[in-house]
Amino acid sequence: AEASSGTDRRTSGGNLLLRFGRDIDAHSGVQVQAYLDRTRRDEPGLFAEKLDTLDIDIQHRYTAIARHEIVWGGGLRQQRDRTAGSALLAFVPADSKLTLWNLFGQDTLSLGERTKLTLGLKAERNDYTGTEYQPNIRWAWKRSEQSLVWAAVSRAVRIPSRLDRDFQVFVNLPPPYNAPLFGGPGFKAERLTAYEIGYRAQPDARLSYSVSTFVNDYDRLRSVEPSGSGFALSNGVRARTYGVESWAALQVDPAWRVSAGLTLLHERFDFAAASRDPGLPGAGANDPRHQFQLRSSWNLPHRVNVDFALRQVGALPRPAVPGYTAVDARLGWAISPRTELAVAGFNLFDAQHPEFGAAPLRSEVPRSLVVSLSWEL
Repeated sequence: AEASSGTDRRTSGGNLLLRFGRDIDAHSGVQVQAYLDRTRRDEPGLFAEKLDTLDIDIQHRYTAIARHEIVWGGGLRQQRDRTAGSALLAFVPADSKLTLWNLFGQDTLSLGERTKLTLGLKAERNDYTGTEYQPNIRWAWKRSEQSLVWAAVSRAVRIPSRLDRDFQVFVNLPPPYNAPLFGGPGFKAERLTAYEIGYRAQPDARLSYSVSTFVNDYDRLRSVEPSGSGFALSNGVRARTYGVESWAALQVDPAWRVSAGLTLLHERFDFAAASRDPGLPGAGANDPRHQFQLRSSWNLPHRVNVDFALRQVGALPRPAVPGYTAVDARLGWAISPRTELAVAGFNLFDAQHPEFGAAPLRSEVPRSLVVSLSWEL
């Protein structure tokens, strides 16, 4: 795929996904997935990048032990990044090869006919901060045959990227910084502790719905700290977000399914005690207060499927971006049980609209058309 914005910016790329699954016996199975992605970006006189990503994941499921469902596995991701900078900005070093591997395990224990407890741990090793651990615990109670109550506590991390460690801007930034900006050589992984509780139900065969609430505590988020003759990226921001997520699905008739979802979000940011960032603690966050989605899927005769999707996204505060409503559609034809031809249109009723970034330099998402042919081996 290839796209351009105006006459100065050009991006292109492609990807390949392979997935294989097999049951070893009645109590175990294995799944392997490999993903290859290539992207190219060129902004003449400013920046150019070539990024190749290889990702491989292996997962094994084992249920031979009474009351236990065990899933374990691992993965490897390798990224080769080649960049060309300018007098304004660059990555130092210009080229890099980053490797990330992970091991994970999860055990779902049945505590009775209606209650399950899940314990999991994922260990990720990266080139910047070493090994990061991500535990989680989940509890589910089947209140009745038609309803479920669940709760979870999870730890997640965002490992540093090349932007956090190697990025350099050689010109003065706008106020309040007024100096060049550099990646932080000691930038650490950002951390999240998430608390969730929810309820889902299916009152009858045609209708199902879910409501959940969440509180997310963030630590070591990105800040911009004075360093020498400029500023360096560091981990001086903390945050708490909370909100509600809900969705519902209705099978109108055997061939027509409609679903809807709503998310409400509130955010609060502050600086850690040691931070000297002269800006605002929430400068790096710019999220809508609400998002709404409505989807329709209709199966027609002769193996033809028609999908419609409507998205309504609220305005962003900093930098200010107006809210928007977008409509997408897809027409698919199953030529055979393993082959499908599809045509999809995005942003059908709007020539283009902004979704992020400051005016007047921000990119805008244009109306687009995609034709795809998929084949399952």
